Amino acid sequence: MTMPQSVAPRPARARRTNSSPMTLVDRLRLLAFSVFFIGHSTIMNLSQLSVSLILLPLSPRVCRRFNQHAEHWFANLLVAVTSLWAPTKLVLTGDRELLTSDSSSSAATANGRIERSWFAPAVEHGCIVISNHQTYFDWIIIWILSYLEHCDGYVKIILKADLKHIPVFGWGMRLFDFIFLKRKWADDQQT
Repeated sequence: MTMPQSVAPRPARARRTNSSPMTLVDRLRLLAFSVFFIGHSTIMNLSQLSVSLILLPLSPRVCRRFNQHAEHWFANLLVAVTSLWAPTKLVLTGDRELLTSDSSSSAATANGRIERSWFAPAVEHGCIVISNHQTYFDWIIIWILSYLEHCDGYVKIILKADLKHIPVFGWGMRLFDFIFLKRKWADDQQT
């Protein structure tokens, strides 16, 4: 009869940090992400730009409606990118009155579960969401929330004026009717 041998525990895998060197797998993931996100954004923006050039002189209202659909497509893209490259558990906190309100609804989360939504009353009556940029991820969270609550065609973001000059993304932000500020009251008063 043989005695069972003890099995040595596996060493814990070191967590990757921003200062860690990129492995081949990291580089391939970055390449796949870049092709997917930048490729989809470019195609989306070029179609948005070409259709808007045709629709705007004919009907500004129809052009705006088309760009609302483009906002929805961009929100879909951000949900896909987040699900594929950065799966995240999102925990939202808020006022208890919003959580217990009769007007709150259910929304599907990124993992497919149905949960009670605290955001619904705010969406129903209109809201302003202010992000204080605690992370580089917060603007994506706002887009995902708007997607989950079906208000992703109505997102308006206030940005630094220089961002409207970025190729592809800047053009898209202009067509989404985002608000660009120079942070000087004399220049921004008309905005």
